[in-house]
Parts: sequence; C-alpha cells; structure tokens
Amino acid sequence: MDDQDKCTPKTVDEIAKGFPFSQRFHTHGEEPHSQLRRPQIRIRTTALQERLYNEELFLVRLLSYQREDQRRIKEALVDRVEWLLQRIPIDILSYQWLQNCTISVEVRAFLAEHLFPILVLGLEHVLREADQHGLCQPSEGKTDEEKAEFEQMKVNFNPLNRLAEFLMRNNPKYDNLTGNICLTPYSRGIRQILGLLKQDLFLKSDTELAKFTAAADKRKSDFEMLKEQEERELDEKRRKLDPVFDCFRLDGRDDINAVVVQKSIQSFLQIAINLPENLMITERPVVHVEPVDENVECYIRSEFLTYTMALVRPLSMEAFDMLVEHMQRCAREYREHVNQRLKLDVLTEIAISCDKDAVGKKMDVGKVSVEDTETLFAVTNKNLR
Repeated sequence: MDDQDKCTPKTVDEIAKGFPFSQRFHTHGEEPHSQLRRPQIRIRTTALQERLYNEELFLVRLLSYQREDQRRIKEALVDRVEWLLQRIPIDILSYQWLQNCTISVEVRAFLAEHLFPILVLGLEHVLREADQHGLCQPSEGKTDEEKAEFEQMKVNFNPLNRLAEFLMRNNPKYDNLTGNICLTPYSRGIRQILGLLKQDLFLKSDTELAKFTAAADKRKSDFEMLKEQEERELDEKRRKLDPVFDCFRLDGRDDINAVVVQKSIQSFLQIAINLPENLMITERPVVHVEPVDENVECYIRSEFLTYTMALVRPLSMEAFDMLVEHMQRCAREYREHVNQRLKLDVLTEIAISCDKDAVGKKMDVGKVSVEDTETLFAVTNKNLR
C-alpha cells in the first residue's frame, strides 16, 4: 500500500513544499529542459505586469521631480540675475556717445554691436597694464638707470599690439558669457542702447511689418495716454464731489437725503436740455438716471460717491463743473428750507407753551403772523430763546 502511494504522481504544489520561492517562471506549455532542476513555481503574468507598471510609474515620477527641481533652480537663477541687474547702475557714457551723435543709425548700431562692447574694456586693460609697468609716471626726477629702464620698457610696450591681443582673445562673437547677463554698468548701457538703435532702425525701414509695428505702437501709446487722461479726470471729479456731500449733510447727521440728491441731478438735466415747459414732461434725459430705491432713504459718503460717479463718468469737465455748482446751490436751498422748517416748529412749540390763557380755546396755529412771533420772542425769556 505504501509502495502504491509512492508511485502515485504528485502535483506541483506538493512537490514544491519545502523548496524556496523562485522568481523564475515558465510560460504556458513550456516544460523544464532537465529533470534535475528543482521544480519552479509559475507566476501569473498579471502580477508581473503590475510590478513592472509600478516600477515604471515610480521612475516617471522621479524623473518629473528632477525636471521640476531643475526648472525651479533655473527660475531662481533668473530672479537672482534680475535682482543683481536692478542694483547695477547704467553707465551714461554709452548714451552720450550713441544717442547724441550725428552719424547714421546703421553705423551706430554696427559700432554698438561689434566694436564698442569690447573696445573700451580693451583700452582700460591697456591703461591698467601701462600703469602697472610705471609708464604713466613722468620721467623727471629719475636717475639715469631708471630712465634707461623706462626707455627700454617703453620700447618693448606697444599699446596697439596689446590692444589687438586683447581684442583677439576677447572676441564678442566667441565669448563664453551667457546671453543677457552683463554685470558691468558699461556693458549693460551698451546693450540697452543697441536694443533702442535696432528698434529705431527697424521702424525706419519701409517694410510692411515695420509700418504695421509703428502703427500698433502709436495706437498703443495713444490708448495709454487717453486712459491716463480719463483716470486723471475721474480722480478730479471724485475730488470735487467729495465736498458736495458735506453741503447736503445736515448738522448732527452722517448721511444725506437720497431723494434730494436725485432731484438735484434731474433738475440739472432739465436745465441743460433747456426745453419749453409744455415739452418738459415728455422729454427723455440725455443721461439715464435710475430712480431711487424706495428702501433707500439716505446715502453715506461712499454710496453718494458711487452713485454720482456712475452718472458723471460720461460728462465733460465743463458740464461736470456746472453740475457741481448746481448741486451746491440745491444743497444750500435744501439746508435753508430745512432750517426754516425747524425754526417754524420751534416757534410753534414756544407759542403753544406760552399761551396759558388759551386753554380750552381753539387756536389756529398755522395763521401765526410775523408780528405775533416777534411779540412771542419779546415775552419769552433768554433760556427759551
């Protein structure tokens, strides 16, 4: 019975028991080439594909992180260079040489691009080298040996050859400096002058693109000037409307009557149109005025400025000045009317309080004459006044 169990075929799982796990696998239908090999566990292709996909995704993310770091480093370098350039002054010498000059623009652009960026630096190098050798000092007061040495050095030192050597070694076409990075005031001024000269040379050409560019620049400058003028006018209007709020404001209050402001603007429009009385009812205002909301009875300063600025924006400065004068006049009349009504109320209260003998009698308070009020003021004491 035991021999029969040993001869029965065993499955792969039973054979693989006790053997270590192996990453090697066989495809379907492939058998091991040798019977001496250890039985190998088959791995599903889906698990392998998932593992490869995760590794590839990890590498892609790592590469994207590296590229992002490089981009940040480059942006930081550009910001640092711009910060340095803002603190480097501009040499005015290049502007004096190339802007205030009588030669043509083509010649100035050629000199600024090919000669001046390195020529002045070469001259500075030659002068510095001559000063190091003592050739810039006067020969008076020297001994014969020093004079002989000075003459020998003077013969050996040729400034033209030294300048030519410097220009050959520092050709601007083959320099190793980066594009727009110029860390000297002179080179920065030369680059700016070169850009202005090239732009001027391009605009003076007769090509269609140059004409279109010049026209676009002119339209842009005109639009910017018009926009600045409108902004200045709006600021001026806002500055002139600010004291008008105080004209409408009554004593002891921080707001004004919205209906009075609305009526003052409508009356100005009617005066500006100057229509006859029979057509005044059917006229349509030039500027559409929104009716005051029923819930809005008062305006604070910010609301008053917002409401009036929306109406006076299309008006010219002459019409706006006339509107301001009209609103100030309406505000004075409104304040006088309110003060008159307050005085009349006070006088009415005084008359009622002083009329002690008319208790039980009907008194027509609305028909109080001026003489009666003067008599009341005469009989009342100082505190009541």
